[in-house]
Amino acid sequence: MLLTYDSDYSSSRRIVSGALRRISELSDWDVTTLNFRNRGFQRSVRLLAERQPFDGVIIDSDVPCAEGLNRTLPDAIFVNAAAPTPGWTRFGCIPDNSAVAKAAADALLRLRLPHFAYVGARAHDLENSHSVLRERSFRKILARKGFKISTLFVDNPVFTQLLAELPKPVGIFAYNDVTAAKVLSVLHATGISVPEQAAVVGVDNDTDICENTHPPLSSVALDFESAGRLAVEILAAALDGRRRVPHRIFGVLGVTERGSTQSGRTGSRMILAVRDILRREYGEKLSLGSIARRLNVSPRLLTMRFREITGRSVHKELQEIRLTAAHKLLMLRTRPVKEIAAACGFPTLENFFRRYRQRFGHTPRG
Repeated sequence: MLLTYDSDYSSSRRIVSGALRRISELSDWDVTTLNFRNRGFQRSVRLLAERQPFDGVIIDSDVPCAEGLNRTLPDAIFVNAAAPTPGWTRFGCIPDNSAVAKAAADALLRLRLPHFAYVGARAHDLENSHSVLRERSFRKILARKGFKISTLFVDNPVFTQLLAELPKPVGIFAYNDVTAAKVLSVLHATGISVPEQAAVVGVDNDTDICENTHPPLSSVALDFESAGRLAVEILAAALDGRRRVPHRIFGVLGVTERGSTQSGRTGSRMILAVRDILRREYGEKLSLGSIARRLNVSPRLLTMRFREITGRSVHKELQEIRLTAAHKLLMLRTRPVKEIAAACGFPTLENFFRRYRQRFGHTPRG
């Protein structure tokens, strides 16, 4: 069999690692591993195939010469180890896109951001492409939390303008690390601070990309080694002559957080401290002056730095935290509306109803 990979991406190298480990358990397999980035890749495949035809090929999802391989090896069974579009080959591995979206949503929701966006790579993706499935799942998760999301595409001619016009601060979930890297580049060029005004999460956790962006990119880590192992198992089943070999799903390892969702700047540490107070004590009576005294800064400096980094006031931040907490409690339907309003720090029921309607478009009872 032929096992191809793309040396430019650590995700591809992890697929190969998982595949080789599984192949080592199959004593009768003769394996050739080729990096398609090598000069003369197609010629090497032809020469090798002339000596001994390949029965099967495990190919990385983004190999651009896949069609050429199909022509060179027309009788081989192809397995896509991480198909970018379901159905690209008869057999393949597919990431759990619902789990991908949930991991990204959880990471961004922990930042208590008021706005969210999804950035896809192409505006004309197929209906069931991974990008569309991730956007759909992300939208549903945020909707259950009471949020709406904006959807943008990096191939849109006015992408830079649309990204700049997003309300701030915003949490951005990008289709993959390549797309997220483009987002970070545009944010940097337009002077939008990351993560203070825009927190960004990609997918693949490709260290070659994530650790070379500015700031380093937080990313959902897919279990690519499992994808490699599953691809071998799919190919083995197909070579055994089984007619129906289903696609296999591989999962998520978690989110590797880096600078695009974390900050160590002095001003940012002050903001993090403020947000920590607001999140822990939103049900209490809080004032700008009392918070400033606890942080040993002036109310004016606190106001200026908070607005500079987050794009809004401390009061607006507190209001958003209170409304989000109230919304979660209302969804549980275990406590009266009046009790929830008081527990979340709203001075009167009238004030709570007015703020809630402004934020969610309907009354708490609705």
